[in-house]
Amino acid sequence: MNAVKLSEERFREALDGLLEGVNIFDRDLRYVYVNPAAAAQGRQQIDQLIGRRMRDVFPGVEQSEFYQTLERIVAGAPACRITTPFDFPDGSVGYFQLTLEPMANGGVFLLSMEITAQVRAEAALKASEARLRALLEGLPDIVFLLDREGVILDLHAPESIPLLRPRDELLGQPFSALLPPDIATATTAALAGVLATRNPGTIHCELPLQNGARQFEATFTVSDDDQFTVLVHDTTARARLEEQLRQAQKMEAVGQLTGGIAHDFNNLLTVISGNAELLVESSADAGRPVSPEVQEIMRATQRGAAMVSQLLQFSRRGVLRRQLVDPAYVISRMMTMLARLLPESVQLTIGELQPGCTLSLDTGALEQIITNLCTNARDAMPAGGTIWIDARAEPDDSYRITVRDSGVGMSAETQSHLFEPFFTTKPFGAGTGLGLSMVYGLMKSHRGVVEVQSALGQGTEVRLHFPVVPGPSVSELHEAPDEPRDLDGGHESVLVVEDDPAIRLATRRALESKGYHVWDAADGAIALDVFRAHAAEIALVISDLVMPNLDGRQMADAIRAGGARVPILFTSGYASDWIFGESGVPDQVRFLPKPWKLADLYRAARDAITASASAHAATPSSALHAAHHDGRSAPSTRAASEAR
Repeated sequence: MNAVKLSEERFREALDGLLEGVNIFDRDLRYVYVNPAAAAQGRQQIDQLIGRRMRDVFPGVEQSEFYQTLERIVAGAPACRITTPFDFPDGSVGYFQLTLEPMANGGVFLLSMEITAQVRAEAALKASEARLRALLEGLPDIVFLLDREGVILDLHAPESIPLLRPRDELLGQPFSALLPPDIATATTAALAGVLATRNPGTIHCELPLQNGARQFEATFTVSDDDQFTVLVHDTTARARLEEQLRQAQKMEAVGQLTGGIAHDFNNLLTVISGNAELLVESSADAGRPVSPEVQEIMRATQRGAAMVSQLLQFSRRGVLRRQLVDPAYVISRMMTMLARLLPESVQLTIGELQPGCTLSLDTGALEQIITNLCTNARDAMPAGGTIWIDARAEPDDSYRITVRDSGVGMSAETQSHLFEPFFTTKPFGAGTGLGLSMVYGLMKSHRGVVEVQSALGQGTEVRLHFPVVPGPSVSELHEAPDEPRDLDGGHESVLVVEDDPAIRLATRRALESKGYHVWDAADGAIALDVFRAHAAEIALVISDLVMPNLDGRQMADAIRAGGARVPILFTSGYASDWIFGESGVPDQVRFLPKPWKLADLYRAARDAITASASAHAATPSSALHAAHHDGRSAPSTRAASEAR
């Protein structure tokens, strides 16, 4: 073998052993030489390529940029390097890095390296990054990427949260260097702890931003390559809600304590007022004038009842006497009274009072709310000003009453304590601090919402939102006659069930003064024994609802279970909606709220006995028996079951 041939053989062996593909083409772009790597890249056998034109092996390749580059090399263009896709006959696509060089005989030398896997990996990475970026763009939190030393590599920040510095100024800066010293120290410690334990760490802080101080929660996690991800969540709104919840829980606790004390005091007032009224009646029967001492007792009990009503309303256990009323009528009726509360330097302006809406309201409670707000507004305008009141229906089926003043307004700190019981900005002795707490409690009792907007020097606006109910409203509010001597009594037997001995005695004396025969019992269990012994004689049961051993409803259920249809009149010092639920007293339940006056007691007792007698007269005994056994209860029977 001569030297030239030997050299060619060695050159061929070297090309055959390359990992890169080697193709040699003649001027017609026929395959002159193909090494094994190039054949594998082309998904062909070497003997299927040698001597054939590329366009014949790969139909359509002449339309590609790659083939046109080959043609330019043949035509005299210089060597070049390109990265190109290549479409195979089976429809698959490969990606290659190519080096193309012209040869002396007019052909082309092609060196190729397949990078399909790399290209696909890069595409997948870009797609993953795009998805991650899309997720970040929708994230309401700030996200930082830090290196091992805590330097910011990248970050995402929503537009709603202004950064301490522009984004470009943050990149490349140490994360802790951007923070106040105390927070920077905590951050550095957190990063070190996360790096050491590989467990996430969290710190809480407050930062001064352009739109004011805000609270944040920062969570640190570390990756396998010791890069940190810091998720910074704005917790300002959550912190405010938590503070509101704490305030609500505090008010609820104070309300429960206040309600318990006020309820006990309410029982005392029932005893005092009942006995005082009996003294008044005794004096009238004897033709003697009522002594000044008794009159003063009566006045004192009325003032005490008003105080207890306020405390019970604050605790939301007050007696709410709801009516379906037009709030515009109630407000307009108050104007004369409100004008008397205000000095001449304060002008009361009435805006729109939209009529025709119906609310389930205790009119006294609404009057108290508006009076408290107007009194506060008056005190906020020592040099005079204007109070505006308007009321209108809202699109969300609520009714809004607005009380606005031109007073001194309130700071954010004052507003944060606005509805706290006993909180006041007035001088010592000038206010109790219960006014707005009362408003808060009364609004909750009516399932309403109160909103306050105020700023120093810009006055205060209070919005009251009440739910509208269907049905016509009353246009006038009537007071029932309140003279006990004018009301009828009777000679029937009445069972009084009351755990407070003083109230039990006062009730007994009051009923006996009207001619009734009275048995009494200290709880429901004793009352059942008394009732079973005298069931044929007892025409009415008057029972407290909350008692030890057996309460009023349990006792009523036991009486009904025995088949008796005696009317039952429930009484309590707690609010009807607290006892029976937000819907109030069921239609078939007789309920007498404490503290009652003698006229209330006499009227309720007589009405219950008369209604029961009429029902008995209209219903044959056989029908009564059938109603008991087939579950169709008479009105009194439904009263006990609905009072559960």
